[in-house]
Amino acid sequence: MLTVSFILIAFSVYRTVKVNEMLDQLLRNPEEFADFEFLAFWQSQFNNAVALAVFFAWIKVCFLYAL
Repeated sequence: MLTVSFILIAFSVYRTVKVNEMLDQLLRNPEEFADFEFLAFWQSQFNNAVALAVFFAWIKVCFLYAL
């Protein structure tokens, strides 16, 4: 659980840096097509992983107080 959280934090930082790089490149060359498919795919995977981590944390809390 803790490992997944660290991976998600690292990916969040990576995603922020990558978006800034892509936007800077796009602003320098406005005639170029902005392809955000790569970022959209990984954003979706990130959302799924966060949902899974929250679900497992919720299950952990429920069993902690149920016993």
